[in-house]
Amino acid sequence: MSKKLMCLVILATAMCIAAPAMADYCDQMPQIVIDELKEEGHQDLSVIADYIEVFLPDGTKIGFSITTGGFMDGYRFEGDGFRYYLQTYPVDGLWDIAFRRHDTTTLRPDGSYYPDESGFNLVNRNNGDYIAYHYDGEYISVCGWRKASDYQGHVILNGNQLSYYLDGTKTAEATFTLDDALRTWIGAFDKLPSTPETVREQLAITETFVAKLFPDYTLRSHQLNNYGEEAEAIYSKIEGGCLYTKRVVFSAGNDDIDVTDAIPVPLSASLLKRLETEPFDELITTHGNSDMFLVEDALDLNRVPVPGMIIEADAQENALILLTRLDENTSQIHIVTLEDGVYSVASSRLLPGNVYMDIVHSDEDEISLEWNSQDQQAGFQRMADGTWQLEWVMNSGAPSFDYNVEFCGVAYEWTNQGTDGVYIGSLSSGMNNLLTIDLNQLPTSMESLISLVDPDGWAVVNNPNPADRLHLRVEPKRGAKSLGKFYNGTPVQVHETEGDWCRVSIGLDGHLEGWMMKEYLAFGEQMQDVDCVFPQLGLKEELQNALAHTNQDMSGEGYRMHRTMWIAGVVDDELYVILTNRGETGYMPQEWFWEGNG
Repeated sequence: MSKKLMCLVILATAMCIAAPAMADYCDQMPQIVIDELKEEGHQDLSVIADYIEVFLPDGTKIGFSITTGGFMDGYRFEGDGFRYYLQTYPVDGLWDIAFRRHDTTTLRPDGSYYPDESGFNLVNRNNGDYIAYHYDGEYISVCGWRKASDYQGHVILNGNQLSYYLDGTKTAEATFTLDDALRTWIGAFDKLPSTPETVREQLAITETFVAKLFPDYTLRSHQLNNYGEEAEAIYSKIEGGCLYTKRVVFSAGNDDIDVTDAIPVPLSASLLKRLETEPFDELITTHGNSDMFLVEDALDLNRVPVPGMIIEADAQENALILLTRLDENTSQIHIVTLEDGVYSVASSRLLPGNVYMDIVHSDEDEISLEWNSQDQQAGFQRMADGTWQLEWVMNSGAPSFDYNVEFCGVAYEWTNQGTDGVYIGSLSSGMNNLLTIDLNQLPTSMESLISLVDPDGWAVVNNPNPADRLHLRVEPKRGAKSLGKFYNGTPVQVHETEGDWCRVSIGLDGHLEGWMMKEYLAFGEQMQDVDCVFPQLGLKEELQNALAHTNQDMSGEGYRMHRTMWIAGVVDDELYVILTNRGETGYMPQEWFWEGNG
């Protein structure tokens, strides 16, 4: 990514600060810009807080406007017209915003002067905070800032040198040499590194520092995200004729790292020979968002026998996904797993010959397929019981019909926070399981979809008082140990009935099995009338990668859950019982959750 300001196109609404009249702007806004803004529908120009023009050394004129909401536009004037130079959202609407032109006679904190007037400060007149921008020979770039609430001083960025100067001093208390990639956080005031310690934390996840973290592996790629607060790195090695890949996520200031080891991929003898003399990146890709093999005859078919020509390969944590073409009319998906050193292959039924995998938009434990020139698409996910089931369908052909599938039924409405909008039941395996599905027979209407859902063997928690919650007990009697109390709308699979009790399981992973009182369960069509009352909470931002546990004392090794999490139950006032649309279950402390920003 270049040093140009990160383009963050966010249309900011006018905030509570009154905008000055145009006569109070640092420079008069040209009529051609005013006319263009009005033509785009921005009739009320009072939201523009200030406007400034600067000239580059070659005489090029650049203009900048800033709204009261903090949305900044740059305009490059060419002949009688102009074009947008940049669009960014550097500050929020709480600033009393103004531009201040750089003065070549004003001393900077490091004792230097600006070499010319090709720059400006974006100033908060409330407290003196600012972001300084100046022409660096290629772009108008951030060259300094002051964030008084975090650091009593000024920060200067000169090329890749970042220096911190306390108020009243002209000697930097700390200077850092930045990786080029770290420059990408420039743009948003609240993301600028506030203190020297913040920079040290960010430097600790740059490429230079993480390259040697796994000495037996070679770093293949590295990318900084979220203004340098997070990094993604990919490592690989060849050992025992197999390709081993690690995908690692780092967070600045956090010693915990998220490591995903992809399934070892056995390579053919010919590919192993070529790797001795040819560049790795010309033969294999490891980033996980496209076909991993760049050449034919790459996989060891003696260890992984699959028919046809391998068209695409995706190495995930739990499986190697292969798409093979048998002939121009038929394809197959193969799920390759490894246990005790032996590879097993499970193959789908024959699929259309024009099927492709959309690896770019598939995460771990996901497979996305597209066929008929992308008019038809379907996604599958690895469920908590290890099966690969249908997750969503998009059909842009005629008739158009899209829908989602959960572990407990089919969704006809948005279901991110619960089971409202889910028709509870088991979808026919021929229309649900990746290995048996007939893509040409997918339902084309809600009526035909629901007709494939069997509600037998299912129930949902249905307390007469929605504020009550129903115990899942280890034995069919009151007072037996409880595995949690569950909210109305919680789907359960019913395995047997014994008197007033039903033996049920929640989810698909086998962690929550026990007994519930039958009178507080709804069955059949009555399930659709029960309002889901799951709490509408989410994990706090700093706990997005937190692990769940299978036991209530939160001991032992935790495990990561799928992002779509429902709060289905509670344990006293300490824990929530989590259920995902993949059928995963686990316990998490209630203090990890919050209502969000509204």
